[in-house]
Amino acid sequence: MPSRRLLLLAPLLALALVIPVPAAASSRVDLVGTLQLVHGEDFDTGTAIYDYHLQTGRERVQLKFAGAAPDGFENGATVRVKGRRDGGTVVADGATGTGTQVLMSAPGFSGPRKLAVILLNFTNNTSKPFTRAFANGVVFSNANSVRAYFAEQSHGGMILQGTTFDWVRVPYSNSSCLFGEWAQAAKAALALHGFDLSSYTNFMYIFPQSNSCAWGGLGYLPGSETWINGTPNLRTPAHELAHNFGVHHASTLRCTVNGVRVALSRTCTTNEYGDPFSTMGAAGGRHETNLALAQMGYLPTTATRTLTASGSYSLVYSSATWGTRVLRIARPNGTWFYLEYRRPYGTYFDNYASTSSAVKGVMIRIAKDWTAITETLLIDTVPSTTTFADAPLRLNYSFTDFLSGVRIKVAALTSSTATVTVTFPPDTTAPTAPGAVTATVTSPTAIALRWTAGTDNRAVTGYRIWRNSVLVTTTAASAVTFSDTGLADATAYLYTIRTVDGAGNLSPAVTVSATTPFVDTTAPTIPVATITAAHGQWADLRWSAATDDVGVASYRVYRDGTLLATTAGGTLTLHVQLQGTYTVVAVDAAGNASVASAPVTA
Repeated sequence: MPSRRLLLLAPLLALALVIPVPAAASSRVDLVGTLQLVHGEDFDTGTAIYDYHLQTGRERVQLKFAGAAPDGFENGATVRVKGRRDGGTVVADGATGTGTQVLMSAPGFSGPRKLAVILLNFTNNTSKPFTRAFANGVVFSNANSVRAYFAEQSHGGMILQGTTFDWVRVPYSNSSCLFGEWAQAAKAALALHGFDLSSYTNFMYIFPQSNSCAWGGLGYLPGSETWINGTPNLRTPAHELAHNFGVHHASTLRCTVNGVRVALSRTCTTNEYGDPFSTMGAAGGRHETNLALAQMGYLPTTATRTLTASGSYSLVYSSATWGTRVLRIARPNGTWFYLEYRRPYGTYFDNYASTSSAVKGVMIRIAKDWTAITETLLIDTVPSTTTFADAPLRLNYSFTDFLSGVRIKVAALTSSTATVTVTFPPDTTAPTAPGAVTATVTSPTAIALRWTAGTDNRAVTGYRIWRNSVLVTTTAASAVTFSDTGLADATAYLYTIRTVDGAGNLSPAVTVSATTPFVDTTAPTIPVATITAAHGQWADLRWSAATDDVGVASYRVYRDGTLLATTAGGTLTLHVQLQGTYTVVAVDAAGNASVASAPVTA
């Protein structure tokens, strides 16, 4: 990617058209809306910018946080923010406070991708610095195209289909960077020429170099649109499309202790694009990290493994189609180590020399959990040099985490597999208890439990649930619900739930109770019916009161087998015609019906 500034924008963000509604200064607010994020990086200075806005039903306000924004504050998420408002800015009460929360996660992007590449120029710059065929080659048809890049690293799971449209002129000058308007105008121009764009999932706009846009590439994270400023190459479109697909940057950590470089410490600086082994970092066309491959759905869950106990583990090279390709280890601060092994692969992208440091060891990166769209941080396990090209942990070398005490050693390397020895210090720290535990009766024989996740200094492995002091299940680590079925009605149940970690340490117990409702299945007794002629053509039908374990709610009176009337439970007589055969059925509140009385004839 050119040494320019990259911006990652929230969907439907149109800075030039949004005018915030004025508000009283320093007022308390409670707002719900759609989160919008402007994420910019200045490659020249290495400075990253995160600019958050909230689009409510009537206005758009800027958000600021004390520290980092909460997890899940991603483009398109529905969020609630409480805080203090000063004009068009809201300062949230706290990044992890109860006033700032995600109500609905950002929508995911899945399924086949169909890309429309649109070349556009301007009223003041009608140049065509490259041909449609050239752009089509970069994105779709070259042997080392963007399409080939995604197809190779996904093993055919991502076959990027699409069309490159020839140059269209938009009715704008490029003296101002109105990229949103350019995009809409370009699509409108194609529609006027009879092109149907409704089947495309993604759009890429490429235009002559425009100095008004201080970036080389721009894209939604995640989203459906990207912009390329100037003649395209492999790296920029691949980088931007990966952002569309939900992948963040591949960064590096440079750490010191007393001014001396070390692999990892409490004193570290980051380089947003420093990772030389990923196109999301400093590489021009290398495969994504194995975490990114998993996040995009290219790796099945069987290819990933979370380590919680000491032992030797096999790690298959990341471009394989079999075996464990991701090993991860939890750290006490909520981050994880992700281990990756690369080998020379393919012709154009991961075509490392067999002597390259990239394929002579195991890469160790720090990142958040699978679902978090955040940077990966490559650890330099050879800090004595000034380059990250030799960052992988080499054969027979070890790395120890100062925070958790976990020791990682590369014990063996083959052409396909690295053997990694992981040593955990004794784990005597219990996890935290699950939070917000509730028990909800969902039927007379079922109760649903729900809770929020517990935490652990290493990793939560599950939750143990007892019913009336009897262990009924141990859930998966990811579970936050459990449905207990086959219960008796009209019974009180006491549940105990505790978080468990890999060492078997249990959290404090949390209890909750619920009582299933009574289910009435007993029908009333049979009423006895009699009939007495009253006068003329009328008679009085009478019956004895039926009994029931709960109570009789009504009586149904039938004449010649057809329902004639339904009376209240306390009514024991009915004026009827002096003709036909009558029966009476007692019914309780649960709808249980007695056997019909012996028929009586008028």
